[in-house]
Amino acid sequence: MLIKKASLEDLNDIEIIGKNSLAINYNLYNLELFFYDFYHNILSVFNNNIIIGFIIYEIKLNSYHIKSFAIDLPYRNKGYGGEILYYLKNLLIKDNLKFISLFMQSKNNILKKFYKKNKFIKYCIMEKYYTSLDYDDGEELRWYNEKD
Repeated sequence: MLIKKASLEDLNDIEIIGKNSLAINYNLYNLELFFYDFYHNILSVFNNNIIIGFIIYEIKLNSYHIKSFAIDLPYRNKGYGGEILYYLKNLLIKDNLKFISLFMQSKNNILKKFYKKNKFIKYCIMEKYYTSLDYDDGEELRWYNEKD
């Protein structure tokens, strides 16, 4: 497995993985906006030179905020998701920031279990947050830099 900053050529594959994996995903135009934006990073995850996943995160004052994160369906439950979070946690520690945050649907129990396993905790509940998903409730989860 290889994790590296996405190239412009990676964005087509990232768009497809997002469409196949996520209830809310970004089209190519939005991915290009993130790609060129100073405050966002996109990391690609490769297995045998094939993109199998990605993570998009925003760089904030004292934290990273995960905007989108997916591993392609055939590669799930093989440890790749945990590896990319481990990679992002190490970047955060290196940058001397305080925490990683993300928003998720409250009813997604599979994802809750995954993030709990990766030491994220519930920070708050956001009632009716997901307007595009029948006003589903959301939650903010956080992972804190223990060196802080």
